[in-house]
Amino acid sequence: MLGYAQKWLCLAWLLVSIGLAPVGGPAVDDSNRLFARENLIAWCIVPFDSRSRSPEERAAMLERLGFKHFAYDWREKDIPTFDAEIEALQKHGVALDAFWVAPGVLNKESRLILDVLKRHGVHATLWVLLDGGANRVEGAEQQKRVESIAANLKPLAEAAAQAGCSLALYNHGGWFGEPENQIAIIEHLKKQDIKNIGMVYNLHHGHEHTERLAAILKMALPYLKGVNLNGMDPGPNPGPRKILPLGQGSLDLDILRIIRDSGYKGPIGILGHTNDDAELRLLDNLDGLDWLVPQLDGKPPGPRPKPRTPVASRPETKASTEPGDQATIAELIQQSQLHGNAQRGAEVFASTRFGCMTCHQVAGRGGQVGPDLSASGACLKPEELVESILWPRLKVKDGYEAVTVATINGKVRQAYRQMETDKEVVLRDPASNEITHLPKSQIEAIQSTGSLMPEGLAASMTVNE
Repeated sequence: MLGYAQKWLCLAWLLVSIGLAPVGGPAVDDSNRLFARENLIAWCIVPFDSRSRSPEERAAMLERLGFKHFAYDWREKDIPTFDAEIEALQKHGVALDAFWVAPGVLNKESRLILDVLKRHGVHATLWVLLDGGANRVEGAEQQKRVESIAANLKPLAEAAAQAGCSLALYNHGGWFGEPENQIAIIEHLKKQDIKNIGMVYNLHHGHEHTERLAAILKMALPYLKGVNLNGMDPGPNPGPRKILPLGQGSLDLDILRIIRDSGYKGPIGILGHTNDDAELRLLDNLDGLDWLVPQLDGKPPGPRPKPRTPVASRPETKASTEPGDQATIAELIQQSQLHGNAQRGAEVFASTRFGCMTCHQVAGRGGQVGPDLSASGACLKPEELVESILWPRLKVKDGYEAVTVATINGKVRQAYRQMETDKEVVLRDPASNEITHLPKSQIEAIQSTGSLMPEGLAASMTVNE
């Protein structure tokens, strides 16, 4: 007769052998649950949709694709349809899990959002974004930023709690986008009895984090309310491949494995974020996910899915990013001819993400630091337009060559060189347009810096942008 302990050992072995008990490590079906359709949230498909779907059309599309969850990114024009959006989602059995709020403060728009959610009995998470500056800081300045951001968030968090909602800090680059800083903000608020706050991590804004993603997820796990996927390549500067469908990035399988093995069990975001047909882009991502997940469990990969929407090709050599590279120029021109849209271009130009209008004017609107671009489409060839965006210092328009001038009295200034003679340099101030005739006898050193337009600006853009 078998003893009591022996009987339990035999039973345990039987359960393992028929797959009802884990042997150790992640269970085979962990990935199936985590990346299952019912756990996916559709995200960035409202302003990023070439079809400009109505709330009803969008909800019907989500139901058709099998999505049960939705995160709502909106623009000012969408405010009148907030109620219709929620009603359409409820009609089609799609939960409104998250609502984009930027800036993440209690203002007219965020109050309106909370009123709408409360009216419909929806307890959503507000995905919030604030500008904490661009640089990493330490010591007193670090603590000052934590306290300042927390003070801005606190009234919104309190109002959200009254509506049965919560906040999740949304990484979008800069100081605020660093997970360590977000955790510091959350902990600071918890000391003030603010409990309804966490974070949502976005891979498409975390290209510089890929090498330490496992450590980030381990650190962030107690705070994570969502992880939004994106196709990923190595390196912090993906260029036109910043936004990729799943399965098209070279790191995608490794990243899904890191997420699964981290112990994270929450919702998974599926990204639109390109100005294509949102349904086709979501399908591209779902196809990629379906291709990747079986590989997590050791199954051999089948043919890589072929995207329906445009995807920038992988750069074959380093030369493809060199200034003046003709292959890169030709590819972008071809993409613009096939998929370009002047209205979307105007929205990109006006976006505060890139600051184009801070320096340039079009049709009388914008700044005067750089050249007026109103007639650029008629005066410049497509190749010249691409070059001026990708490599602004390759060719500088007459009158806009920036120089740094150090004078013998110890002053340093940056200006546009307008003219130069044997005796003087004529400079124009970029901000005020004031003209200065500076004698060469007063100049200790002068160095050309080319264009004031920052290099690498296009690296933060998607190929469609």
